[in-house]
This record gives sequence, C-alpha cells and structure tokens, in this order.
Amino acid sequence: LGYLALDALESGLVEREFLVAETFSIADIALYAYTHVADEGGFDLEPYPAIRAWLDRVVAQPGHVPIDA
Repeated sequence: LGYLALDALESGLVEREFLVAETFSIADIALYAYTHVADEGGFDLEPYPAIRAWLDRVVAQPGHVPIDA
C-alpha cells in the first residue's frame, strides 16, 4: 500500500510545485513528515522524481527546521 500512496503522490506532483493551489500549505507539511523518511520504512524514492523535487522545495521553505535540529 505504501507504494500505491507514493504513486498517487508522484502523479499529483508531476505538474505542480506543491499539493494545494501551487502554494506551500499544511498539506505539504503533513505529507512531508512521513515522506522524507520513507527510506527508513524500506521505500525507495529513486523512481519518484517529482516527489524528490517536492521534498527539496519543502526543505527550501523559510523557517524549515530539520526534525533532528
């Protein structure tokens, strides 16, 4: 089921910068929380270029604080 969720997220991000209305929102924050550590759950994000680019955009947002900070 995890890869089905990643497939859906990837297809939703192929033509947009963020998840809702092209604006960084709480939706991005909520999904980032688990998606950025997908590898820890055994999920490979290499086949998901749109997700990886989106993760980079989220990290680049002003005020982003890494969870390990």
